[in-house]
Amino acid sequence: MKLAKFANIALALALTTGVAFAKNEVVVSTQKAAGTKVVAGIDFVSDGKVAAFDFDLMVPGLDVKSVNLANCASELPKGFRGWCNAVQDKIVVLVVGDGLEDVLPAGVVPVGKISFSVRSSNMRKLSNAEDRKSVV
Repeated sequence: MKLAKFANIALALALTTGVAFAKNEVVVSTQKAAGTKVVAGIDFVSDGKVAAFDFDLMVPGLDVKSVNLANCASELPKGFRGWCNAVQDKIVVLVVGDGLEDVLPAGVVPVGKISFSVRSSNMRKLSNAEDRKSVV
């Protein structure tokens, strides 16, 4: 049962963020799941020309009070900063460079980690989530 939940969460997070390992894509991967609690890593696949990006991670049934965003943007490279917030059924992430000419290096760029809980009745709905992102 726990393995099935873990697989559902991993699939849901992949579908939620449109994981494609193409250039300029957000990748959210489940690192740990127990019951309704999820710990996920956030990475960005960059073409080396991105100065900023933002996205909404849609999480149906998100328990906003359980969201831990302390490390949401803690792994960004020097010269970049990020802000994260949880609102209703989504986690919003914004990343920008400090200078006018700062761009993320090409390749997979670690962003950070998030943890949250989902109300158990909504675990299966995660796979129907949609995303919104923009890249500059």
